[in-house]
Amino acid sequence: MTYQRILVHLQKNASPPVLAKFTECILDSLKIDGHSGQVSCHLKDNKLILSSDTTNENGPKALLTHPPFCPIHCMSEYQATNLPLDISERGVDVGVVVILETSDRNILLTRRAKHMRTFPGIWVPPGGHIEAEEQLLEAGLRELHEETGLNIKKSLKSSRILCLWESVYPYTLSMGQPKRHHIVVYMTVQVEEDKSSLQQCIDLDQGEVDASMWLDPVLAKLIAHDEVPTDCPQFIEATVVDDAGLLKTVKLPAVLMTNKAPDTGADIERISTGTRYAVNQWLAQQGEH
Repeated sequence: MTYQRILVHLQKNASPPVLAKFTECILDSLKIDGHSGQVSCHLKDNKLILSSDTTNENGPKALLTHPPFCPIHCMSEYQATNLPLDISERGVDVGVVVILETSDRNILLTRRAKHMRTFPGIWVPPGGHIEAEEQLLEAGLRELHEETGLNIKKSLKSSRILCLWESVYPYTLSMGQPKRHHIVVYMTVQVEEDKSSLQQCIDLDQGEVDASMWLDPVLAKLIAHDEVPTDCPQFIEATVVDDAGLLKTVKLPAVLMTNKAPDTGADIERISTGTRYAVNQWLAQQGEH
């Protein structure tokens, strides 16, 4: 595989797909109101093609969402024209993220390393970019293995697109000019193994992530609903990389998972907004909304 940026293309009516511009909000361009709507989504010829026409021939249907404060949606024409050329001409990148579901209904989150250029120290599921000629699932499983050491190909039961998220960094205009614009494809991947079996195989790549944790449906509700359920434990067990580069188990306060993104100043350790959205969709799929 060779690295090639996979970019979003938009298909409107019967016209050929057109490269999405960095400065155009994808939901607005597809004329989707209310910050959320169904789109068709498929990867073809190293392009992620999105369309508001959700007929079967345009690919699987998925819910695409962005937050009301999406910087590209909120940006003025003046702010858009004053972006540096190397940013405004980037296009819209594609990321794929794996919601890894074990046989005992746990899902895995990782904490992005503090030196990462985007969203450092933020909790997200494993995922990353797509390489040339890769399919979505192939890319997601590769990123999962690179970040966590987990190779689940032999225990894979099923996979499907869960939802899509329009992500911008920084996440609000009050935190600075947009630098990155992505469509994130969240995929549910179910395996035959349970949490305990997979935990024994965790080997975090500290170049990308420095901690991981498993969430059962109770903890998932803590993240998705931004409130502490009555049956939620006080602490969450996590695996972290210590200063010597070794893995150790620690207990983190559960309320850490309800931290909100600040409007100004330095970001804080928290669950990403896109992750909250995806976990909410996963719970709905589980019948635990």
